[in-house]
Amino acid sequence: MEAAEKVAQQLKAAGVDAKVKSIVNEEYWGSAVPKGEYEMVFGWLSCGSIAEPYASMARYAVPAVPLGTRSPGFSNTGRWDTQAAKDYADVVINEIKPQTLGQIGNPPPVVKAYKFLKDEMPFIPLVQSPRIIPFNTTNWLMWPAKGGSSVPMHSWGATHRLIHALKKVP
Repeated sequence: MEAAEKVAQQLKAAGVDAKVKSIVNEEYWGSAVPKGEYEMVFGWLSCGSIAEPYASMARYAVPAVPLGTRSPGFSNTGRWDTQAAKDYADVVINEIKPQTLGQIGNPPPVVKAYKFLKDEMPFIPLVQSPRIIPFNTTNWLMWPAKGGSSVPMHSWGATHRLIHALKKVP
């Protein structure tokens, strides 16, 4: 809420009549976001992964559905539906998805796709924050620790790396 209030203050300062409406989690995820029942929403859903960019890019490569209809897999909840959206989806699905690790086009397809996002930006990437987390080594070893190979924090998109590095205490 605090972050949403700050965004609203900035919008008001720019002349946009903005107000924050808090809704319960069930309403947010159950109808408001998937059915497009909002004018503007503040959340993390535009990002599929910061560790694997295709997951994020694929979120907006899904055709838009009408307002009131659930978006498939919570993808394209902003209903981006322009020619640029269709061109973006074409690059993501036909050029990026089939690539194997290490393939690069000229220009790289990721660069082509992000140009469509930059020009029309159906979302504003505001929410991505690491969290400092306390760890307990009673049952598992290799948690990131100060002075070790990592730092005691993670972001959602990289949590798999943290979990896969753990070792059971003998």
